[in-house]
Amino acid sequence: ILIREDETLFAVDDMIDVRNVRRLLGHVESVVCAQLDARRIMTGSLDRTLRVWDIRSGREVAVLYGHKGGVRCVQFDDEKIITGSWDTTCKIWDVIRFIELRTLFGHRGRSEER
Repeated sequence: ILIREDETLFAVDDMIDVRNVRRLLGHVESVVCAQLDARRIMTGSLDRTLRVWDIRSGREVAVLYGHKGGVRCVQFDDEKIITGSWDTTCKIWDVIRFIELRTLFGHRGRSEER
């Protein structure tokens, strides 16, 4: 799976077969991270949001607001979503209710500086 900056979703079966599956419209800035499972895709963007999409219909299921900087990374499982942002925080979200559970503070500067 590949998601371009314009939120076009592509399926990559191998290095030769690339086809346009659907376009996910919603983010107003570049998408910089994504994770998917069999049911949903989550995309993080410089627009400071995480968007949750139904993988079959392409319908937007939820928009998570709260970061003060772009959403740089996302991971999720059956219970929680974790997002990291250029605002130097990580947020933990409930994967069912899409509500923020906790904000983690403490990162300073770029991780390469450690």
